[in-house]
Amino acid sequence: RAGGIGIKPLTDLYFLTRAEDIDKAYVENELEKLGLSEFYGNILKVISCWFEDGTFDEKSRFISERIICSGSFGSAEKNELSSALRDAQKSGSSKKAVTDKKIGLFFPSAEDMKNKYPVLRKLPFLLPLFWLYRIICALPEYKKHKTKITNVGKLNEADVERYEENLAYVGLSFSFDKTYSESKGAEK
Repeated sequence: RAGGIGIKPLTDLYFLTRAEDIDKAYVENELEKLGLSEFYGNILKVISCWFEDGTFDEKSRFISERIICSGSFGSAEKNELSSALRDAQKSGSSKKAVTDKKIGLFFPSAEDMKNKYPVLRKLPFLLPLFWLYRIICALPEYKKHKTKITNVGKLNEADVERYEENLAYVGLSFSFDKTYSESKGAEK
């Protein structure tokens, strides 16, 4: 959901699923509560294809390709897509999320700026000056920020929506936090 994973989590899961002292029924019940059963089933299929004699289907090929192309912890580009999708779900609009992300790259929210420059908590009217200060200070380090600027610049509404469709295809969504909160509330 947050940009991809590497191969190691799959190898870890392969060994965990073979452990005899794990209550598999409990794990599956908890995954069901979290809305992750479909994803778990898809990942088990990939594990079967990679480490056993399982047969690849379209979905297991899709997931395998994403894992292999993700590096160790996902890609910076997918991370930005993931962040934009989270924002789109909060605002209800992919277009607004992409626009806000691009503007926020140069003009972060007042709250983010207050965290970086605590003086703004007492003197919030200085925010525009601190935006300018931040941009000027970042100029000498442009190369350091170039990848993020490029990735945010490439964001578009269609890519965010396609990313959401890809997550749904493998059994994931960004409603995970909501689903988890709801399952915890039901237990009380």
